[in-house]
Amino acid sequence: MNLFFNLTGGALGVKRVVLSIVFIALLSLVMTVFASNQWTEVSQYRKDPPYVIGWSINNAGISWRTEYIEELKQQAKRLGSVIKDVIILNADSNIAKQIADIEDLVAKGVDALIVDPQSPTALAPVIEQVYEKGIPVVVVNDPIDTENYTCFISTDDFEFGKIAAEWLVRELGGKGNIAVLDGLPGMGIAIERFNGAMSVFNNYPEIKVVAHDYGAWSYDKGKIITQNILAAHPNLDGIWSSGGAMTLGAVDAFLEAGRELIPMTGEALNGFAKRWIELRDKGFTSIAPYKPTWLSAAALEYAVQALEGFPIPKKILYPTPVFTEENIDQIVRWDLPDSYWLGSLLPDDVIKEIFKGQ
Repeated sequence: MNLFFNLTGGALGVKRVVLSIVFIALLSLVMTVFASNQWTEVSQYRKDPPYVIGWSINNAGISWRTEYIEELKQQAKRLGSVIKDVIILNADSNIAKQIADIEDLVAKGVDALIVDPQSPTALAPVIEQVYEKGIPVVVVNDPIDTENYTCFISTDDFEFGKIAAEWLVRELGGKGNIAVLDGLPGMGIAIERFNGAMSVFNNYPEIKVVAHDYGAWSYDKGKIITQNILAAHPNLDGIWSSGGAMTLGAVDAFLEAGRELIPMTGEALNGFAKRWIELRDKGFTSIAPYKPTWLSAAALEYAVQALEGFPIPKKILYPTPVFTEENIDQIVRWDLPDSYWLGSLLPDDVIKEIFKGQ
């Protein structure tokens, strides 16, 4: 089933078919879509373009978000005259600010709202209010604890955590002391990934989670908490990590401490992929499930389809892509900085521009 393609009448319809085909072709290169059987009735949203889209992003402060934001901007350019403006407000991980940002976007008269909730519970009431005003709401990347939205788009973060944990258990032969490097407390992605991991670890009595700390998906914080964990638990056998930048920090913490490297789960950060390959001769190995940065572009596409009056799936979960020992050499980009995230659909010239000087 083609979830982006709609045959429409008239000049706008022909243009949108072409634009959708381009976007579908890009996505078809990487994965197949899994959608719920429930579809959202969107005829009440139907209006003529051009559209003003509001995007409340919970945090724009890490390099993954740099690509993520640019993916949506590039999709807006592909849509051309269909889009009048995209207003992006960054909440800086502040729940109160994100609520105020959403209210501000509504006051500005946006035609549709895209939102990455900082908290699945705290953001639910304001999202429900926007939805009840008759504004299409596309929730992307981070989950929300309400059904009052138009569409939810993400990858399966529970699966992310589970895939990484299963690999780590295999590497350790089903027993050992492990540390968990988590994301941010209370954030939906972190909760889902951790729950996915624990659904595996709980089946192995000889797997002991001896440390659990939050590194905010940051290299610096990941390195610091790993240093602290090593001091408290010198007999560590493995690390499960919620993000690649934290894992890269953990690797460097081990190297600087003169410690032998242990199995660690990672993510599709270019710098981590480089280090993974460089450290093979020291016996290092990993796995890298990841969340694609192009989810934002998909969110914009669905927001526009809702405004055009086409039914869209209520919930879309893309399967979690994974880089392994078998394919990491083909994916790594030695010509790009460490802060680049692999698996992007951005053109090379755009990637090099946004990471220029890094």
